[in-house]
Amino acid sequence: MFEQEYQDKLTTPEKAVLSIPDNGFLAHGNLQAEPPALLKAIEERLRSNDLKKLRVFHLGTSVYASKTILSPEMVDCVEAYLWTKQAIFPLAPRLISRPAYGNVRNFALSK
Repeated sequence: MFEQEYQDKLTTPEKAVLSIPDNGFLAHGNLQAEPPALLKAIEERLRSNDLKKLRVFHLGTSVYASKTILSPEMVDCVEAYLWTKQAIFPLAPRLISRPAYGNVRNFALSK
């Protein structure tokens, strides 16, 4: 019933990440929720300078992200933010950034 619609929407990781704008935001999970092919495609866009700056929100560096978009070589083009349980997106105007490790920042709520 939906087979044709499914086939029409199939794409490559490279095409799937083209809609990410320069200086955009990316939030991704870790472990099972970490999309290796998409992270690699994003890394390739960053390395080719097609995507110059990206802000990444993550739950902790895991295998694929640390080898692609959160690798030390990406420090000039990726701003990485580590979510803590206090950092809730609707409260973003009250968020402050504290230095953490490398290019990763921890979020905490401001008073």
